[in-house]
Amino acid sequence: MEFMNKKIQLLILTALILFLITACLSCSSGSNDDAATTTTTTIAWQPDADGFLQYSTNDTALYSTSHYHTNNTIQTTMTAVEAQVKRISGSATTGYGIAFCYQDVDNFYQIVIVNSGHYLISKKVSGIYYYYDSGLWVTTNPSSWPSSSQLNAGFDTINNIKVVNAGGGVFDVYFNGLYETSFTDTTFTGGDSGYFAYVSSSLLENFPSTPADMRFKQIDPDLSMAHSVQRILWQNDGAGFVQFVSNDTNDCGYLFTHAIGSPFTPMSSVEIQIKKVTGSSHNSYGNVFCYQDQNNYYRVGITVNGSYIINKKVAGTTSYNIGGSTWYSTNPSSWPSSSNLNTGFGITNNIKVVNAGGGVFDVYFNDIYETSFTASAFTGGYNGYSASVNTVSNESFPTPVDVRARLIAAY
Repeated sequence: MEFMNKKIQLLILTALILFLITACLSCSSGSNDDAATTTTTTIAWQPDADGFLQYSTNDTALYSTSHYHTNNTIQTTMTAVEAQVKRISGSATTGYGIAFCYQDVDNFYQIVIVNSGHYLISKKVSGIYYYYDSGLWVTTNPSSWPSSSQLNAGFDTINNIKVVNAGGGVFDVYFNGLYETSFTDTTFTGGDSGYFAYVSSSLLENFPSTPADMRFKQIDPDLSMAHSVQRILWQNDGAGFVQFVSNDTNDCGYLFTHAIGSPFTPMSSVEIQIKKVTGSSHNSYGNVFCYQDQNNYYRVGITVNGSYIINKKVAGTTSYNIGGSTWYSTNPSSWPSSSNLNTGFGITNNIKVVNAGGGVFDVYFNDIYETSFTASAFTGGYNGYSASVNTVSNESFPTPVDVRARLIAAY
């Protein structure tokens, strides 16, 4: 009997141990599942509950990226720009701040701050950054940024940044209502204003556990002066055309493409009809063909003035052609003019491209041969349309860029 009791006790003890082990494994498994399923979330310039616009992300795909938002509060000649900014979480040594005299994504001024109370004044001109360091514009980001006792340090702490155009190319900078410094430059005198958020690298961010979360609120110009934004991305216009419309300053400096139908491999011929109703007379609109994705395609662009340009984009790098086999890495200052193109707003043009073989493509405007170019990157793909938005100063917002296109034939 004693032996049986001990055996029963041993069985009960064994069962209890197994139960505890199973329970612990279950808890461990649950913890790992929670970590593995942490939600990746990006909030791109959406209002929060306190009247700020929020940019927040914990997406590792966005490490080391810059993000801008403009408010469509255009000042032809800037007088003053003022905004409140704060960082809720993320890298304490990574900058965020304001942009002003904004023309497009490659041309503007900006002031950024970090949680420690340091700041940096910079400008971007034709895609190249310059930094204001001890009264000089330099192309290397200074290793040491100026420190300001006027800036509030820490997370979830509001700082007010204000810039006043003092005239003569002088801009005065204020932090929290107190004068800090001035800088001199005449590159830009007006444009839009908005915000800048930088997401740092994996060395400084802690994604996905802790998001990079920054908030912004514009004080001046008052947001009530922002024009009503129109944005239609390649929708039917009810008259047989597909329509692109935008007067959003966030679109300035960008080329928008739209692929249609099924891919042709190889491409033999594609013809579209296209017109620009309103917008800058200098910016191009046209077709895309042998389209693989937004970073790989050929394109013929035209203007309402009767000029044209041929592009290819390969692995995100754009090259330019004005006929022939020579491709240029920079956009030519003068584009060819064609007597075969109809000029003016609201006037249609037919653009046709024929694959002549051997990497040669023939271009026709309104059924008349214009030129040929040579390229071997692609032989087939999708066909479609393209439209570009000029800088803030070269568009006449709120009058939008309005381009209409339709497919005539493709095979």
